[in-house]
Amino acid sequence: NAEREELLLNDYTAQDFYLTNQSDTYIRRDHVDDADMHKEMVDAMEIMHFGSDTVKQLMRLVSAVLFAGTMTFSTRQTAAYGDSAMLEETEASLAVAQLLGVSFDNLAASLTTKVIFARGDIIHKGLDLGQAEKSSEALIKSIYGAAFDFIAEKINVSINAGSDGIPENGVTG
Repeated sequence: NAEREELLLNDYTAQDFYLTNQSDTYIRRDHVDDADMHKEMVDAMEIMHFGSDTVKQLMRLVSAVLFAGTMTFSTRQTAAYGDSAMLEETEASLAVAQLLGVSFDNLAASLTTKVIFARGDIIHKGLDLGQAEKSSEALIKSIYGAAFDFIAEKINVSINAGSDGIPENGVTG
């Protein structure tokens, strides 16, 4: 469907993503259809006045998180950083960059180097493989946490809104 293509999910399933394939359980015992649940969730977001663009952007973030969990790193020898991590240019890492609206090079640099400010100088230092993987985990947690906080705030504003859709305190979120 068009939404799956837009989110770069195409024919992917839960089994294809590291963050969702760790349990090896893919068939729901409660016989709930995930597609139906997704539609109900999107409908609920509409009722809560999220707006279609906001829902679309939240879905992009969730999709980016799924792909980010599948990104891989390798070690390379560079003149500037010595032994340092390198983000592999894979379908997953390219999808993360596209979904987040950044270039692959900027995504790779943000996950594999750190910037140190020392005595007015800016020093770029390459991260090792373990540090880069932790950096990727931090990105995933940050995106997921920020999306969760945003959703919670939108729901609170919607619940506290009067019948005219304006929050009782007059502040819109």
